[in-house]
Amino acid sequence: MQRGPKEYVTLKYENSFVQHDDSNWLSKYERCTSTFTPPLKKADFLKVAINIEDMSVNGTDYTFAVPTGDFSLSFGQTADCAAEKSRKNCFRFSSAKINTRGTGMIFDPTIVFGKVGGWATGILDFQRSADGAEVSFRCAGWCGKCGPVEEMKFILTTEAVSEALSVICSVK
Repeated sequence: MQRGPKEYVTLKYENSFVQHDDSNWLSKYERCTSTFTPPLKKADFLKVAINIEDMSVNGTDYTFAVPTGDFSLSFGQTADCAAEKSRKNCFRFSSAKINTRGTGMIFDPTIVFGKVGGWATGILDFQRSADGAEVSFRCAGWCGKCGPVEEMKFILTTEAVSEALSVICSVK
């Protein structure tokens, strides 16, 4: 069976996702008693697979990702297994950093980030740059996942559109 060509967007800056799960518990089923012990479950994406027809991301394509440990999340997701989001005194080890600077694209700014699964889970410290090229957050939950709650899609930045139009106009 032949597979068709795949398209990838090269990511010039850090795009990393940390999965903190029950393998880091110091005491089984004890909330707020976890650590960040090896193996660190993390994935650094150098490129992300896209469907060129609708610009949607295939977050489970690890062809150009560097996973460490038994990482099992999609691009854009992070996970936490320390305790419920409402427990403020628990340290959270999960993190997500998305950066599309230098690609001419951003992820659709209407994409909502939040709980993807788990119990008493939610996003902490969510930040999106004014131009939409950078997104970062942490996840808090009792073995929960956080990330985009809908399909991630790229859109061209206004700079990329302006550049493309100037090329088209100069060709005429």
